Amino acid sequence: MARGADPEARERALVQDLESKSFRPVYLLFGREPYRIGDGRRRLEQAVLADGVGGDFNRQSLVAARTTPEQVRDAVRTMPMLGGRRLVVVEWIDQVEPKKKRDELHAVLHELAVAAVPTTVMVLTARDVDRRRKMYKAIDKAGLAVEYRVLWGRNLSSWVDREAARLGKKLAPPARSLLVDLVGNDLGKLHNELQKLVYFVGDRPRIELDDAERAVADLKLSTIYELTEALGKRDLSGALLALRKLDEQGTAEVRTVWLVGEHFRQLLTARVAREQGMDTEQACLSAGVRKNIVWKFKEQLRHRDGAQLRKALLRIARADDELRRSKIPPKIQLDRLAMDLCR
Repeated sequence: MARGADPEARERALVQDLESKSFRPVYLLFGREPYRIGDGRRRLEQAVLADGVGGDFNRQSLVAARTTPEQVRDAVRTMPMLGGRRLVVVEWIDQVEPKKKRDELHAVLHELAVAAVPTTVMVLTARDVDRRRKMYKAIDKAGLAVEYRVLWGRNLSSWVDREAARLGKKLAPPARSLLVDLVGNDLGKLHNELQKLVYFVGDRPRIELDDAERAVADLKLSTIYELTEALGKRDLSGALLALRKLDEQGTAEVRTVWLVGEHFRQLLTARVAREQGMDTEQACLSAGVRKNIVWKFKEQLRHRDGAQLRKALLRIARADDELRRSKIPPKIQLDRLAMDLCR
C-alpha cells in the first residue's frame, strides 16, 4: 500500500486481508487507541491460525521489552508445526529501554521485513512510530502499517454502532449519544458498557434510551452537565464546584477533559450550522445535542462566537496532552483549564 494512504484506507485493507485470508508477511498496528490495536491483533491471530492443524502450537507472543532481538529472529524463522502458517506477535516495540536495545530490535525487525519468511506472519504493535525510520519503511513496503487514531465525533458514533451490531443489537441514536456522553471515547469502557446493555435488554433487538439511562445509571451524568453548562456560560465558580464533585466521584481527569472537549465541539458544530442559515434548534440537533437539553445550548451559544470556540478547543487539546505528559498535578491542570475557558 502507498505510504500516503489515509488511515481509513489502511484499516479497510486489513479487513480485506482478513476476509480473503491473503496475508502479508508483516503487520504493524500502532497509535493512541490501545483497544483497537488489541482488537486488530486478535482478529489477525484468529484468521491466520484458522486454517492450520497446528493451531496454538504455531502462535508465539513476545513482549518487546522482555525479549531479545535474537529471540525474535528465531521465533520468526521457526517452521510451523503440522502445516498452516506460523504467527509471531511482538508487542509494544517502541517501549524498549535503553535506546541501544531498542535500536538493535528495530534493526532485526527491518531485516525480517526485507527478507520475509513465507510461512510466518509477524504482527507488531506500538504506541508511537517514527515513519522516517527505515524499519517503518521496510514494513510499509513488505506488509501493512495501520495507525489507530483516537476516535471523536461521528467516527466515534459510527464505531459504537458497529460494535453494537457485532454484539447483535441495534442502538437507538439517543441511547448511543447518552452512552458516549457518559463514557467518553475510551473504547474498552464503551465495549464493556455495551455488553452490559446487551445483557440488560435480553432478546430485544434494539437498545433504547430508557435502557441506557437505567443500565448505566452509575455514571454521574448530572455533575458532568453541571460542569459543561458552567463552562459554556463562563461560570467559573460553578465549574470549579463541579470539578470538585467529579473528583469526589472518582472520575478520571482525562475523561473529564474529553467530555468538555465533546461539549465544545458540539457548540462549534452548532455555531457553524447556524451561520450557514440553519435555525438554532436544528443547528443544535444536527450537532448531536439531545432534544431535552437544546435550550441549554441555545443559551451558551450567545456567550461565544466561532473564533472563541475554536480557541477553546485548542486549549482543551493542550490540556489533554499536558495531562498525559506534565508532572503538574491533574487537579491544578483542570482548574487552570476551567479558568482559561471562563475567561
